[in-house]
Amino acid sequence: MKKIFFLLAVLLCLPGIVQPCHAGVEWSLKRQLPVDSAPVTITLSPDGKWMFVLTSVEVIIYETKSDKVLNRIPLDKAYDSMTYSAADNTLFLSSRSDKAIKLIGIETVYQFSFTGLPFTGPGDAPVTIAVFSDYQ
Repeated sequence: MKKIFFLLAVLLCLPGIVQPCHAGVEWSLKRQLPVDSAPVTITLSPDGKWMFVLTSVEVIIYETKSDKVLNRIPLDKAYDSMTYSAADNTLFLSSRSDKAIKLIGIETVYQFSFTGLPFTGPGDAPVTIAVFSDYQ
C-alpha cells in the first residue's frame, strides 16, 4: 500500500501537473537516555561513534552503539554551547556569560588484555609496549 501511495504521490507531483501534493513524515522513538542533570546541548562525533552531552556540571561522553557512558568531564563553570572538530579531535565549549571558551582534546584509548601472551620484563611495570606486526 505504501509503495502505491508513494508512486501516486510522485506522479501527482510531476512538473506540469497542477495537483496538490503532500508528503508525510513518520517517526519512532529509538531509545531514551537518562541524564543526571538537565542537558544544555548535545553533539555527535562526525563518525557517529560518540555522543557528547553538555550539562551544567559536566560533559558526558556516550558510545552511541551501546549507550554506555565512556567518560565524564567535570566543568569548573557553566557553558552554554558545544561543538566538535574532527580535524583535531577537539571539543569546544563556550560560555556567553563568562566570555570563555574551553578546548578539550578527545583521544581514543584502547584497552588490551595481555593475559597468556609472552612478555619481557616485570609484570607490574608502569608502561607496557605492545608490538603488532605481520611477518608476511
